[in-house]
Amino acid sequence: MDLRTFEKTDKHSALNVMTSKWVLRWKFVDNVKIVKARLTVRGFQDLAAASLDTYAGTASRWSQRIVNSVVANHQWTIKTLDVGTAFLQGVTFAELAEMTGEPIREVSFVPPKGSEKYFQEFDPQLNFTKHVLRMLKPVYGLKDAPRCWRLRLDQALKATGGKALRCDPAVYVWHDKNGSLSTILSTHVDDLKGGGTPEVWQKVVKALETAFGKLKVQEKKFEHCGLLHEQREDSTIVIHQSHYSAQLRVIPLPDDDLKNPNKPLNDEQKSSFLTLLGGLSWLVQTRMDIAVYVAALQRQSATPTVECISRANKLVKWVKRKSAALTYRPMTGKLRIMVISDAAFKRENDHTGLAMRGAIVG
Repeated sequence: MDLRTFEKTDKHSALNVMTSKWVLRWKFVDNVKIVKARLTVRGFQDLAAASLDTYAGTASRWSQRIVNSVVANHQWTIKTLDVGTAFLQGVTFAELAEMTGEPIREVSFVPPKGSEKYFQEFDPQLNFTKHVLRMLKPVYGLKDAPRCWRLRLDQALKATGGKALRCDPAVYVWHDKNGSLSTILSTHVDDLKGGGTPEVWQKVVKALETAFGKLKVQEKKFEHCGLLHEQREDSTIVIHQSHYSAQLRVIPLPDDDLKNPNKPLNDEQKSSFLTLLGGLSWLVQTRMDIAVYVAALQRQSATPTVECISRANKLVKWVKRKSAALTYRPMTGKLRIMVISDAAFKRENDHTGLAMRGAIVG
């Protein structure tokens, strides 16, 4: 109601009506465990869903690393910002139509059964035998909600002088009057990460809080996009996934299977293997030491054998035993770009050749 997301309209004039549900999840607020209830429409009932433009870019993984490097090199404090109820604060359907030339979306919903009384507290005249709630902006459950939020966030950041990078429009930079970089910020839906000079940073935060309400701000030690970030006293930034690798578990194998490494996996084993392989693949963001082994296992994912599980189990034991992280240190002195390239060729067990090439750019 406060964010003006919907209004009462006549049921007979509504053309695109959806039902809704409460999505409940546990959450800790000030160390107290509560249930968060989010009203979500059933977007699969949206008659226009198949024809919607839903693109809402987020910062790429390399952009996230560049932010770490830039913040460390300028010896700024790395911080993360979280916007609450972001999808309810996107552009309205009317604003979207004006910005894009698209027709105004007509979307309505009815509350979950038994919840009508909560809406009638705000409007005693509401009668859901005659009325539905017409959405003024996309809410949780609609496919174009991320896009509308992204457009609103882009407006807010550019209004403070931020400029989106051409190579990644989800990363914004601010420069002072001399052209020197003063702040950098990456965007991932409602999670933002960056750093800058105190003056410009506070200006950006104040503008965002004016537009979207109080932000949740963390600095120096936090989790962002699944990666733990820690900044030391010398401004060095370390990112790792030790909290995630600790949750991985090896897949138990019967003794009979261990004696037959080339035996194809049954459906249950294959499902477990692919799940574990997905977890190991996620770790490659910070675990360069396992990248080549994960790639080798991925090539076997279509027809995995018992040996694939054995190798995956070895990798799990390795990442649990040997911790690793990516470190971003302040760089001083004269810098230059350096490229190391290499190529390799190897025969695998089935006598097929595998050619690889790559480069390290520093």
